[in-house]
Amino acid sequence: VPGSLKVDNVQDFVKLVKGRGNSLNYGSVGAGSSAHLAMEMFKESAGVDLAHIPYSGFPQVITAIIGGDVQAGFMVPAIAVPQARDGKVKLLAVTSLQPSEALPGIPTMASQGYPDFEAISWNAVLAPAGTPTPVIERLNSELARIIDSEAVRKQLALQYFTPAASTPEALTARIKSEKARWDQVIDKLKLSLD
Repeated sequence: VPGSLKVDNVQDFVKLVKGRGNSLNYGSVGAGSSAHLAMEMFKESAGVDLAHIPYSGFPQVITAIIGGDVQAGFMVPAIAVPQARDGKVKLLAVTSLQPSEALPGIPTMASQGYPDFEAISWNAVLAPAGTPTPVIERLNSELARIIDSEAVRKQLALQYFTPAASTPEALTARIKSEKARWDQVIDKLKLSLD
């Protein structure tokens, strides 16, 4: 949220939105983006309404938040944290269920009254269907070794990423569960993704 907004936590923000007759808005990087879906899920959980203003990228969203054109947004840490250090924005919560190693001291949405709220971005390396199992196993092993190296962990921490290796089976299960979860959110809230 803008640094000038008179809120210090998620509960304060919800009270503010309700007190202003749900006349505030939020920015995202477009319909169907993780930032858009996360805010729509939050709106439903908190019983508030904020108008969606789509932008072409996170730099435009953070500029709009700083300028007060929008009053909130879910943001990647690498864009938001430097602005928070300068007092231009306030970080109200992280969207992982557990506190973030990369952002110590920032409370979770779960700890602020939204126990099931999780909306995290993650990255994975995929290979074409039909790639031989030994190639997949070797690639997975090498990537896990690289991710566990101190140099890589340090560089990822500078971008506020928490590295975690996985297995092909766990990744497949995660993709399926994430798709099912977000499909449910989209269907329940009747969201348009275009």
